[in-house]
Amino acid sequence: MNFGLEIESFADKKEQEKQTRNIWLDNVEACIQNQGAIETARAILRNALVQFPEKKKLWMKTQKLENEFGTTESLCRLLQRGVETAKHEFLFILLAKALWKKLGRSEDALEVLRQGLKEHEGAEDLVLALQKLYRDLGLFKEAIELLDEAVAKYATDRIWMQAV
Repeated sequence: MNFGLEIESFADKKEQEKQTRNIWLDNVEACIQNQGAIETARAILRNALVQFPEKKKLWMKTQKLENEFGTTESLCRLLQRGVETAKHEFLFILLAKALWKKLGRSEDALEVLRQGLKEHEGAEDLVLALQKLYRDLGLFKEAIELLDEAVAKYATDRIWMQAV
């Protein structure tokens, strides 16, 4: 049995993947800072996301790049892709925020947050984001119902604070 070699090989592979991601991120920074090569930075990040679609750090860096240098539409397309592939909670929140704040599409923002809650039942950040959006849109009944349900099911400190 070679369990030791398999574990070592797995650890080596993970370290190599981390080093690869760090090199790509360094290259992205160099493209932005030194050369202003935004399209090259985008291409590097697109490739990195194909290789490592689950890595939050890559999504955050790509979102930051689009937020700074892209259009609202390109940002929303990126976040939509992230919601569909990586399904991280923060991607649902960022997409909803962009739809509502930048495009004025409050119904779409509500749907994105509801979808996020279906994917991540009980996710505190999603519950609170949806509750805030309900409140900001004047949908107080929906906000109260959501918080009542969240308190009954999850009862975290942050949810309790909003419910009081």
